[in-house]
Amino acid sequence: MKRSIQKGFTLIELMIVVAIIGILAAVALPAYQDYTVRARVTEGLSLASSLKTAVTEAFNNQGVRSMNCGTTDQTDCDAINASAPAVTKTVTAVQSASTGLITITYAESVVGTAENMLEYRPVATADAAQADPTALDLSNATSAGLTMVFVCRAAAATPLKAKYIPSACKA
Repeated sequence: MKRSIQKGFTLIELMIVVAIIGILAAVALPAYQDYTVRARVTEGLSLASSLKTAVTEAFNNQGVRSMNCGTTDQTDCDAINASAPAVTKTVTAVQSASTGLITITYAESVVGTAENMLEYRPVATADAAQADPTALDLSNATSAGLTMVFVCRAAAATPLKAKYIPSACKA
């Protein structure tokens, strides 16, 4: 008697494999999309590094966190404004206020919403490791014995969604 040897897969085996691939794709695709948005958001943090350097130099030169642009020495304010990076397809603006606050605005096409801003807030502290992110009103702090650190947070006006904030900015 001759026995037939099975060649190939049965229909049920193929359906099980397709179902498993479908479930994996349904879970992995949204996670991958969030990951790519977070990577693009990190680009803005890199672009802001030149402004962070300029603000830190102004703090060290003037001895106060608030640069008071327009009322005191304009040199440091001009240096900060000259350090603003060019915009990209991902980042529409990187700006610095006279207090040293750096705001990064992302394109809505990248983050998918009008809530698209991160900010670096300068904090003057005696111990950089103990920087208190809530102690931001230090406009009259002198630089003697203090260090300036930047605290990265979602902006108050139009905050970036928490799932897109890079781990470097999460408290």
